[in-house]
Amino acid sequence: MRADLSERLKTKGWTDKEIKKVRRVLNEAQSKRLEKAIFFENLIFWFVLIIAIFGNLIVSIALIPFLLELDSLLLYSVITLLALAFGSLFDLLIRDIEAIGRKHIVVTGILIPSLAIINIFYVTQFANFFSDKWNLGISHNPWIIAILYVGAFSLPHIISYLFVKDISY
Repeated sequence: MRADLSERLKTKGWTDKEIKKVRRVLNEAQSKRLEKAIFFENLIFWFVLIIAIFGNLIVSIALIPFLLELDSLLLYSVITLLALAFGSLFDLLIRDIEAIGRKHIVVTGILIPSLAIINIFYVTQFANFFSDKWNLGISHNPWIIAILYVGAFSLPHIISYLFVKDISY
């Protein structure tokens, strides 16, 4: 049980005896959860993770026309909006899974941004290659594009972690 719950209950006037009872009841409820429920919550987590991986791939591929046509500021705006939207959707899905634990947070916090950086980096290089082949005259720094995308993608999750109090991790 999280210590901040005990502190919040104390500030609301709960006695130590009442807080201990709440802890015991919550711990018993957690231990009585069906194994199937935990299995399906873990299954849902991994399914959402796979969706996020493929979603990032699809978003990065969808950026190719923008990379070939747009220049700096407008391109950065489009990338930021797409990444914020997809990151918000991903964060919403992750927050709704009850079985998510620290291990899962580490996986989502490292794996998804790492894969997104790789995807966006190579897609930007791919777009630069075709821009050179077709003499479009537009070339973008893959690192700036990748870091911008991952930063905007991660921002909703970071905000939820820092400011939303009903998250169980």
